[in-house]
Amino acid sequence: MIAWTWMEDFHLKEKFLEIYESLENKNFGNTKDKILLQCLSAILKRTTKTSEILTLNPDSVRENMELLKRSLEHAIDYVSTQFNAKSEDFLPKAQQLVALTYLFSKKNSLTSQQTKTVQNWFWRTSFSDRYSFSTDAKMDEDLLFIDDLLADNFESIYKYTSEINTQTLMKQTFSKSNPSVRATLLLLSKSNPLDLTNGHIIDTGQALSNYNRKEYHHIFPNAYLKKIGRRTTEINSICNFCFLPANSNKIISNKKPSDYFFNIIPNDNIDHILDSNIIPKRMALYEKDSYDDFLYERANLIIQKIKIATNE
Repeated sequence: MIAWTWMEDFHLKEKFLEIYESLENKNFGNTKDKILLQCLSAILKRTTKTSEILTLNPDSVRENMELLKRSLEHAIDYVSTQFNAKSEDFLPKAQQLVALTYLFSKKNSLTSQQTKTVQNWFWRTSFSDRYSFSTDAKMDEDLLFIDDLLADNFESIYKYTSEINTQTLMKQTFSKSNPSVRATLLLLSKSNPLDLTNGHIIDTGQALSNYNRKEYHHIFPNAYLKKIGRRTTEINSICNFCFLPANSNKIISNKKPSDYFFNIIPNDNIDHILDSNIIPKRMALYEKDSYDDFLYERANLIIQKIKIATNE
């Protein structure tokens, strides 16, 4: 592509470096070259297939680099503000950027119904294995979905479904590399979580812009669960994590829920604090330190939130 589009006053690599400089400022500097090329091909040819990328018209490439940059920036701003994906590390699927870049190459602002449908699409694709195979074909289907959306035809959303349930969520260990984990963290952040120790609003952007393990808290502490013989995979279920600033994390430390739920979490605001973290409010779970029951109930609460977000 570099050779194919080269002219004395145009070098594709330099243009990409300009784009990456902008993306770096938005914490999306690790976006892969191929995603950028797929975004460009989507804009120019409504396809992301490699065979089609290699036949892009050089003049069209040169003429549309600014449109690519502007549309991609708009897409990143959108996932950052609408879904709290503050960095590329926490975007559930990199392929989602392609459809959104294509969308914003066609339209700068969305109607209320278009916004709602795009949000449903984002969460449905986030909590699914949609791009695990036939990726180019799936992204091309996304472009057709966007065309329907722009024509105010919203029926195409029903082609998308989330693929997660209570049991799979409970068994999912905390890992930044897992799309469902990233999507779950974004969903938790959308609930505007409050600090367990004082009820203050948590700046989840600090945890999401940089992968900072200190900003996450085992609700049933790691040391306590190890002491009673729990396996690491059980301890590190995504359902056992919430956002918590590092200083507050130290206050709770390795205290059992039967201790800190009653002696540290502000009693006069506990329901609101737990709701904001999508944590069960049934206090018997914590009186008895009932980890299995807690995991099951929290997974169910998160699944309910997922179904609201996906409109399923």
